[in-house]
Amino acid sequence: MNGNQTTNTLEQHASRREYTVQLFEEMNKEPGTVSHAAGGLIATTALEDGVDKVVNLIKDPQVWRVEACLSDRSTAIRIADTVVTVPETIATAVRIHYEDDDGIRTLPLLGTDTSRAHRYETAVAQFLLTFTETANGASLDKGELADNLGRWHRNLTGDSISPVWIGRTLQALDVETTELAVYDRRWIYGELME
Repeated sequence: MNGNQTTNTLEQHASRREYTVQLFEEMNKEPGTVSHAAGGLIATTALEDGVDKVVNLIKDPQVWRVEACLSDRSTAIRIADTVVTVPETIATAVRIHYEDDDGIRTLPLLGTDTSRAHRYETAVAQFLLTFTETANGASLDKGELADNLGRWHRNLTGDSISPVWIGRTLQALDVETTELAVYDRRWIYGELME
């Protein structure tokens, strides 16, 4: 990355952080709608075609946050199951809400009800299963894996998972690694974030 790219990246990050609090307040959580943020603008539309609409918004390179609100939990779960497998969630934050008797609830996209170590093991195993495959003789750069996995986890949960925890978790899952590489694995989709 050159100096201009670094400056632009930092400015984009600062812009996103500035709108984070505003987003939680302004993004519509009306059942049957999906809100998205692109730049500093927030738009809300009807969620007529469910999964396809949410996935298309996630894949839009201008969109950096998507919040869908469904009328029931089962539909929210169906959409969530698809969302966690979309590679663009590495760059796009996603929240799924649903209507319940008590109001609007947020559906956890990754497990939250166990110990931190178990949650991380589950998330890392899911990431490896979804975005990588076994390939004898191939290897993944461990830093690249940790970066992509960390951003995916943060965009789906709002919480960070550090490279240290990723390393520990890979070890707990018996994934063969060195300080620099994860052996016998490759990206299913080629380079995840080209």
